[in-house]
Amino acid sequence: MVILQAVGVIKPEARERWLGIIGALTGPTLAEEQCLSYHVAEEVGTPNTFVFLAEWTSPEALYAHFRTPWFADMFAALGDVLAEPATGSVSDVSSTITLAEAQTAAGILP
Repeated sequence: MVILQAVGVIKPEARERWLGIIGALTGPTLAEEQCLSYHVAEEVGTPNTFVFLAEWTSPEALYAHFRTPWFADMFAALGDVLAEPATGSVSDVSSTITLAEAQTAAGILP
């Protein structure tokens, strides 16, 4: 599994345009067969700072997503809406456990 984490700060005057762009991107992205999850959220206490968190079956699946028309449309619009360059990372994960399993391993759940 591959996890994409990205943060983008949006120009306040571009907020409504940004929300429209993200709205147009979300549905087609979630419909991609290799997309396991896709979340966009605004940081609490930091208006216009948005966090992307997406899980993909493989690096190749993520790269294929980067080549879709809906991603190209979003990427082309970034120059008009970003207040600063986006940051982030892509992690190739070799194993995953649930939150409950981690809490049990930490000794805080039976």
